[in-house]
Amino acid sequence: MLKSDLEARCARVLELEKRLLQSEQESNDGDARLKQLLDEFEKRKAFISSELDVREKAEALDAFEARLQHLSKEQADSERSLAAQRENLVAEREALSRECAATEIEKSQVSKSRAMLDLEFAKLQGRQC
Repeated sequence: MLKSDLEARCARVLELEKRLLQSEQESNDGDARLKQLLDEFEKRKAFISSELDVREKAEALDAFEARLQHLSKEQADSERSLAAQRENLVAEREALSRECAATEIEKSQVSKSRAMLDLEFAKLQGRQC
């Protein structure tokens, strides 16, 4: 009886060891699955974070492009205004040049008229003498 009792106990111990190994294996499998799920979670979290970064960067880029377009429009407006001012100044300079030329012609004519008057005056004085 001792032998059968011992065999039964050994069989029970073997059965318990087998269950323990199965339990450890299941625990290890569960730990591995948990680690796999955690890794997957971290990957998804990193992906979402990078997606948010990309969106934020895209929004910042859109804002920058809008500002750049606004500044480009302002620059184009400013260039048009400067070109118009330049044209006005050129036209004003040309008008002043024409006016100056007309004044020079007038001055020349006045000088000729004066010279003729001086000559005539001298003739008249010469006749009186």
